[in-house]
Amino acid sequence: MAACRAIEFGSELGIDCAIVEGDSELVVKALRCKDNGLTPFAHLIDDVSLFSSLFSELSYSHIGRDG
Repeated sequence: MAACRAIEFGSELGIDCAIVEGDSELVVKALRCKDNGLTPFAHLIDDVSLFSSLFSELSYSHIGRDG
């Protein structure tokens, strides 16, 4: 998942405030709630939760797909 890699990369660069945008409403909702449930990407949501603690401010935003 791109969000996981982006947050990991941002933390490596020392960025402390970020907005993560995604076009999957399901993924954005899971990231906001930190609820991985039974999704096939649950382990990635867990990874994002770990990295998110390295940011002073981190938010998630759903953006619509063009088309």
